[in-house]
Amino acid sequence: MELSTLGLLLYLPTAAAAVVSPQPPFYPGDTVTLSCDVAEHTDWDQYYWYRGSDNMYTTNRQSTTIYLPDQAGQYHYTCKGTRGKRPLTSQRSTPVPVSVRAFPKPELTVQPSHVFSGETVTLTCAIQPSSGWTYAWYKHMRYRWLLLKASETNTYTISRATMSEQGEYKCSGVRESSWTSAPQSNTVQITVEDGDVILESPVHPVTEGDPLTLRCRYRYPSNISADFYKNGTLLQTSTTGEMSIPAVSRAHEGLYKQTSTTGEMTIPAVSRSHEGLYKCSNPERGESQESWVTVRVSGSGSSELVEGVGVVIRLLIAFALVIFLAILLYHSYKVKGSSTVERKLDQQMQTTNQSSDLDQTTNQSRDPDQRTNQSSDPDQRNQIQSAGREGTQSEYMPLQNRSTDDYDTLTPLYMPLQKGTTDVYETIKPSKDSQEDCEEGYDDVDLPDI
Repeated sequence: MELSTLGLLLYLPTAAAAVVSPQPPFYPGDTVTLSCDVAEHTDWDQYYWYRGSDNMYTTNRQSTTIYLPDQAGQYHYTCKGTRGKRPLTSQRSTPVPVSVRAFPKPELTVQPSHVFSGETVTLTCAIQPSSGWTYAWYKHMRYRWLLLKASETNTYTISRATMSEQGEYKCSGVRESSWTSAPQSNTVQITVEDGDVILESPVHPVTEGDPLTLRCRYRYPSNISADFYKNGTLLQTSTTGEMSIPAVSRAHEGLYKQTSTTGEMTIPAVSRSHEGLYKCSNPERGESQESWVTVRVSGSGSSELVEGVGVVIRLLIAFALVIFLAILLYHSYKVKGSSTVERKLDQQMQTTNQSSDLDQTTNQSRDPDQRTNQSSDPDQRNQIQSAGREGTQSEYMPLQNRSTDDYDTLTPLYMPLQKGTTDVYETIKPSKDSQEDCEEGYDDVDLPDI
């Protein structure tokens, strides 16, 4: 039984998958028709389709149309067939690779870009490869881009330009199979002139070292001369209509002028010093509008990379400085906080010491032996007398009025607890011994005769 099953597996017919239409290249969102063919037998009623290892769906038709993923990449599709009798299924087909490209960016050009009113302008939208696209044309109007039209050709023609056609244009490509859009192109400017003189200048920046030709064009063709200006200053005069500098250097920087009999001015090798506003004029026909000529430094890709690296380095240095200043501020704040804590601790310690001294003084005033010794010592009594006279609150008071006052130590009623703006006092009751001693002292006093 096992051998029979193995034999059936070995002899299962193999399916073959293929791309029917369209032909590559493929882009995100394109529709593609695939077919699944099983050579043996003709009664296959179900076909299973897979992308990689994922089962996409099942259909009862041999061919099917699918949408490609929205992301560019390489994808593999396989299929197999099933039926109601043996063999019930076929083997899966060999994977069919389908390469999905990223959308190309269209390139828009205009010829000519500067025209007189009534002339014809042609826009060309180039996408490679060019097949399978519908072209959409846009014009910038009032802060937004408006769709002008969609066409099957990659050109857009303005037959008789008016001032309303002046402005910015761009294009994009739309896939005919899926109606998914490619990125929009670069922007071009169309200038429509109502006057009689136009200065034709390059639309895109000129690379340093390349030749630059400026042409003064008139509404009514003629071979009259033209004067060329840069930044409002008349350029150098020449009878041949051309000015050539074989090898430009920094020494050639400055203002140039040219009066031409052919209406053209050519600079064989431009430099950054030639960048600026140009215009041309003729005494009979008038003058053109000014056009800005941009000169791009050769190897601008590498210079832009170097400039970008410099910007990143400057940002990193600024960030490091900010971190350093933050650390300094934090350290300063920490030191200041420590000093404040130390001062508070010192004040608390001094308050504690003063309280200890006051407690010690109180204990001494309550000691009878010490009070007797203080009363028997004349020098100490004199010191106490002086202190009593100078202080605002004395711990001593006179017992009798004599030439030499006798003092006895009394326990103070109030004692300062802490030193401050307003002293806080605690009431201390006098001892019974002190009261008795005071009464006995007054019994022995002899009053003088009056």
